[in-house]
Amino acid sequence: MTIGSILLSVALFIIFIGYLARPFFIKEQEDTPRSRRLDLLAQKDQILADIQALDFEFETGTVSEPEYRQQRYFMVQDAALLLRKFEQSLPQKSMSDDEIDAKIEAAIAKIRGIEPTGIEIPCPECGAATKQGDKFCATCGFNLQEGATA
Repeated sequence: MTIGSILLSVALFIIFIGYLARPFFIKEQEDTPRSRRLDLLAQKDQILADIQALDFEFETGTVSEPEYRQQRYFMVQDAALLLRKFEQSLPQKSMSDDEIDAKIEAAIAKIRGIEPTGIEIPCPECGAATKQGDKFCATCGFNLQEGATA
């Protein structure tokens, strides 16, 4: 064996050992809000599956009615608590569809160099609201420029 092949073997061995030992040296990622929400949803799904199993057991007669009602009550309470935690973990400010559409339209108008006027004109074809400067109706596709000249 030549010295080059020995050095190559040692280098490959060190790389292999480093690759295997890598998980021991890397810190675990912190919980992100998204992963916490996914965990909460998984727990909720598990509780709902447990409720369905309990309902099935009650229907087949393997669980008495007082025991069934007590266990089901606590399971429903746990599911409600998880849903409250899930709702609290959601981002607080969410925009409505109309607000999102308005922002998109404003960005498009800015790119086109058109000043958004906000004046709405009904489409002559379908009556849907269109903005001044639109070339086509977003609802029916009517050519608003031809309609205005005719």
